Amino acid sequence: LEDFFQEEIPSLECGKIIKETNPIGGMEKAKAVVDSLKGREISQVMYVGDSITDVEALRLVSEGGGISISFNGNSYALKAAQIACISPHTLPLEILGEVFSVEGKEGVLKLAKNWPQSLKEKLRKKLSTISSYPRVEILTHENLERLTKESERMRKEVRGEAVGSLG
Repeated sequence: LEDFFQEEIPSLECGKIIKETNPIGGMEKAKAVVDSLKGREISQVMYVGDSITDVEALRLVSEGGGISISFNGNSYALKAAQIACISPHTLPLEILGEVFSVEGKEGVLKLAKNWPQSLKEKLRKKLSTISSYPRVEILTHENLERLTKESERMRKEVRGEAVGSLG
């Protein structure tokens, strides 16, 4: 197996592509957030992440006054985020993003604190059509373990066991 990865793959066309690929993670994601600001403050950022490669960016945004959201995240992302979003669909992120653009961090925190009761009836009905009703909660020490189990279960359901188990 070692020969396959060390000798055969590098000699193939796909090996050249792999060699040229620079996966972005960790500090690179945080740097990309800073580079994207273009005159804006970090407090104007809503960052969504799901794994260990998002931890630095999630922390950067949280500490800078923005809002950080774990979307079907693993334990690493959940520990670094302010809000957990657990859903088989991205609609809750669209709602959170819209609220953030109008009301900022405080609006998102208020919505998460009262999810889903504070949503308009039309949105609650739309969300109820999703196979597993989306959860949005502010992360605390008290709910971290429970939300980690729920989030990792959804992560594996949506992404498959192999990918869902990655860091």
